[in-house]
Amino acid sequence: MQIPQTQNETYGFYGTCSIADLNASALWRIAIKQIHQATEEHPEDIATFLDSRHGRHFADDVVCRMKSGQTTHTAISETVQKWQTWQLGNTVKGMGLPRNTPYLNGLIMMLSVGLNI
Repeated sequence: MQIPQTQNETYGFYGTCSIADLNASALWRIAIKQIHQATEEHPEDIATFLDSRHGRHFADDVVCRMKSGQTTHTAISETVQKWQTWQLGNTVKGMGLPRNTPYLNGLIMMLSVGLNI
């Protein structure tokens, strides 16, 4: 799988990991791969998600887990699992997504078509 590069080194997932003095480049690659495995979304769309404000919040979860002693892979994996258990609820109203769409999938799909959510 081709891993797209971040387009936002100062914010989003990459920027948050950099500010936390973590290897943002390595975390980026692992996050793309693990999110792809869990959601089956396109890597380019996952990168768009990670570069967004939602990606910054995703990184906050990862960083907190790593600072509490989890390995990189475990921190990202557990964050993906946590975000996949959430539901979009009313966010999907009028978007054409089923109500039971996992949160992470829904965010990625909506950002990939340019919705400002």
